[in-house]
Amino acid sequence: MGDHLIDGEFQSDKYPTCPRGKVPLSVNDPTAQDLLWEYAQRRRSVDVGFSLDLETALTLAGYTPPARDMNLEFDEAVGDPIEHVEHEVSP
Repeated sequence: MGDHLIDGEFQSDKYPTCPRGKVPLSVNDPTAQDLLWEYAQRRRSVDVGFSLDLETALTLAGYTPPARDMNLEFDEAVGDPIEHVEHEVSP
């Protein structure tokens, strides 16, 4: 334990060029997709475009969002759900 801590900061051994304190996550990693989706939801109030783009990237990578988040379209100005719509994602 502690193999990934340098001066109290996380350092990836698999991705040594990743800066200390940063955690490398991939939209293509099935074990990270649900976490990244949740982060997109939490980040929406700060940066709606970021959230929408991250959600799109996850969906294109094969992630299926939780049912509660399916078919929502968001008002990009404030990040609030505005209506239920059908979304089609093409590769």
